[in-house]
Amino acid sequence: MTRATPFLPLATALGLALLLALPALPALADPEQMEIDQQMWVQRLEDARERLKRARTAVEEGDAAYAKGRHRTRLRGEPREEIVAEREAAALELAAAEEAWPKLLEEARRAGLPPGVLRPFEDSVPPSAIDDSE
Repeated sequence: MTRATPFLPLATALGLALLLALPALPALADPEQMEIDQQMWVQRLEDARERLKRARTAVEEGDAAYAKGRHRTRLRGEPREEIVAEREAAALELAAAEEAWPKLLEEARRAGLPPGVLRPFEDSVPPSAIDDSE
């Protein structure tokens, strides 16, 4: 009859602890590499924030051009179609940028970007002012 060794539960517990600690290992990485990674994430977040701002501006400009054309020159034909197409393209870009923004923030958070670095990005982009009920 074989007896179980008393160290088997201890070895299992240590193996489990090691597996749980593996996700924390990147925090022990080279500080210079961590700084480079952080700068890369900050640049990606700044680029995404600029994309959102440009898309919102394009939507606002398209709406203004359409309203101006409807009230002043009564746009018809090709010029009207151009403005409508530009408005639709701007609205699609804005929707894509707004959908990508929270995903990018979550991706940065999971990559280990400190909350202090993420906070300005989380607070800087208000929800869209676009009303989709039209």
